[in-house]
Amino acid sequence: MGDYRDEREAALQRAEVLSQQNAQLQAELAAMRRGRTSPATTRLPLAVGLAVGAMVLVGAGAGFLTMAQRPQVATRASSLELRGEWSPPASIARVGLRAAARAGGGTWVVGDRGAIFFRGESASSWAAVPSGTDADLRAITSGDPLVVVGARGTALRFDPAERRWVPEATGTTAGLNAVTTRRFGSAGPTVTAVGDGGVMLVRQPDGTWSPVVSPTGANLYGITSSASDFTLVAVGAGGVIVGLPSSGGSLSVQASPVTTTLRAIASWNNTLLAVGDGGVMVSTSAMAPWTVVRSGSTGDLFTVAATEIPYEQRSPDSVGSGSIFGFVAAGAGGSVLVDRLGSVEGWRPVRAGGGAIRAMTSEPWSFFADDGTTFGFAPR
Repeated sequence: MGDYRDEREAALQRAEVLSQQNAQLQAELAAMRRGRTSPATTRLPLAVGLAVGAMVLVGAGAGFLTMAQRPQVATRASSLELRGEWSPPASIARVGLRAAARAGGGTWVVGDRGAIFFRGESASSWAAVPSGTDADLRAITSGDPLVVVGARGTALRFDPAERRWVPEATGTTAGLNAVTTRRFGSAGPTVTAVGDGGVMLVRQPDGTWSPVVSPTGANLYGITSSASDFTLVAVGAGGVIVGLPSSGGSLSVQASPVTTTLRAIASWNNTLLAVGDGGVMVSTSAMAPWTVVRSGSTGDLFTVAATEIPYEQRSPDSVGSGSIFGFVAAGAGGSVLVDRLGSVEGWRPVRAGGGAIRAMTSEPWSFFADDGTTFGFAPR
């Protein structure tokens, strides 16, 4: 690229010098004409001027010809693709799988009729783990404490010492659909669960659950802890968005740009992204109003996560690879969508086929469907 610029600059400089010489000869020719020079005397400088003019055109043309013949690396089209391979779907159970988390040296996945499965990091198969309940399990935390919630106000805590799930009383019979962990200094983490009828519960570090006054009666399906002004944000039916400011205060309903049901929400730094029915997406960043994001999909989206996106970039002259932090969403028909793949391409589908994806884990990616199957994507 540097050689090309040097040659082009030299050609343009030569053209400029020749142009100045031509202008000087043309001025001398005009002076001779005013002095009534002979035709023979006039023809000589004219011929010289025409020759110099031709040289100018040739010199300039050579420079632009050089430019045209050089590869235009900066403007050549390049493509970005996921760098890795999809694994074929494998059956775990004959029940729908609803939520998953990486914790305790492996991956946990929960589902309908009290189903809980675990696979260690180095294991090749899934093991069923007794839950002690037949309630549909819908959500799981991703850290300590490891808590599962579900239908009929069900809550379970994993006891690592006894290696078993212990039931906890929540004080409600409402279905609990989503859960997240919130940490405050040395006081220990609290767990917040949301569910049907706008119910919101908080679990203290000592294991006691208590209700929180909710500003909505709409079913809530997703919740996340955010680094932005709203530390806790929940979403649900009718596009409702509920936030709790990090500075304290009470829960409040935020202005939502949609009335379509939102099913899940994820956060990355100060950016929050919620997804839902019909491919709807809404986002906010650093206290800005919520806005609609174009997903390019009309299928329902049930899960979203912030994650590393491995990519491979190809152009006519080079191949590169790396990773970009962004969002992955998944939903009906086994569809998977990726954003920020190259930061300018927007949302794009990267997979489809199979049961509706209800849950995922990242790094590496694993997806879980309502037909009891799982598949993954492994970077190469």
